[in-house]
Amino acid sequence: MKKKTVLMVITNLNYGGAQRVFYQLSLELSKRYHVIEVVFNFEHGHAFKTGNPIYSLDVKGGGSLFRKVINFYLRYKRLADIKKETRADVCISHLEGADYVNISSRQQERVICCIHGSKLSDKNIHGLSGWVRRKILIPYLYKKADALVAVSRGIKEEFLTQFGVRETNIHWLPNFFYPDHITELAKGKLPSPWDKLLYDNRITILTAGRLSHQKNLKGLVRLAAHIKRYLAVKWVILGDGELFSGLVSYAKQLNLMVFTIKDDKVDLLNGYDMYFLGYSENPFLWISKADWFILTSDWEGFPMVIGESMACGTPVIATDCQTGPREFLSDTAYPEVPVQTCLVEPYGILIPLLSENLPEDVLESMTAQLKYLLTDKALREKLAESSRQRIENFTPERIMPGWFTLIESD
Repeated sequence: MKKKTVLMVITNLNYGGAQRVFYQLSLELSKRYHVIEVVFNFEHGHAFKTGNPIYSLDVKGGGSLFRKVINFYLRYKRLADIKKETRADVCISHLEGADYVNISSRQQERVICCIHGSKLSDKNIHGLSGWVRRKILIPYLYKKADALVAVSRGIKEEFLTQFGVRETNIHWLPNFFYPDHITELAKGKLPSPWDKLLYDNRITILTAGRLSHQKNLKGLVRLAAHIKRYLAVKWVILGDGELFSGLVSYAKQLNLMVFTIKDDKVDLLNGYDMYFLGYSENPFLWISKADWFILTSDWEGFPMVIGESMACGTPVIATDCQTGPREFLSDTAYPEVPVQTCLVEPYGILIPLLSENLPEDVLESMTAQLKYLLTDKALREKLAESSRQRIENFTPERIMPGWFTLIESD
């Protein structure tokens, strides 16, 4: 029997959560189907290489409104040609720009859109263009897809209640992980002198990811300054981004002693409160050595870094943002509003959003709670064990059958 041809389309293949999901899904699907990848361009590199055939539409983004219209037409035309050339049976797109091109270039293939992020809480969707996306493009175009895949239950609920998508047309299929592979990468010691950093008597709280507004590292810095009054904690921040310098300056303004990989000598590591260590090729080596992992995002889709930390056996603290963290750490449904106090769940700790206008008394109350939770060794060990068990629900063996059913559906 002839294998089905599955096109996988994404805007770019730089280092990012959606790109990593694209990579893993492409690998798993290629075990059963003929998978061909399509990217808008390689302007930002090619971080995730599966070995599957890959096309570039070779169309850059940006520019004036007129330029964007021309670019959209070129992408639509070139993807339509690839669909014809490859005789694609199914085309799966990732990220909103790729979704629009996939839907509009439909030939005879089955069109599936994988939705990675919240459309309601994403602060990058704003202004006139954001209004057009939320009120016109998303409600109109996504209904034309054969199937939508939401990576979190919260995203699925958004599309049902806010964008009028039929329940039969949207499916919840969370991202998956390779726990054994992550555990293997987490083994071993950190190279000198970093090995000395994590093994003093202080509690180590670590976060990892791009230093962007979404991750709200400014809220984390503010929380760290409050906790410093009560506990000896070192905060390790893995990642780079446009906010690096601003975050370092803000931390110093709040009287935190700050080490940065860009400015300081690595042989003088002792005595700092916060360590900005830049990008790491193997963050699992660091995550597995920390006492706690923390994610302070204002919004998320299905944050891979939480699952990866759980696979490392590192208990997680995360803000209860609109979608994502709760599905890892709790068995309960999303409440009407996010939690207003620290909440110990079966698989981690949910905390309130660390917004800029969060009152000082609320932050002080959080700090008082966290002071006890962070030092509770029995709780930390219990959550570490439950985390390892929880992540077994998000393996390819559990998730891929849902994808196969969608692809095989007529």
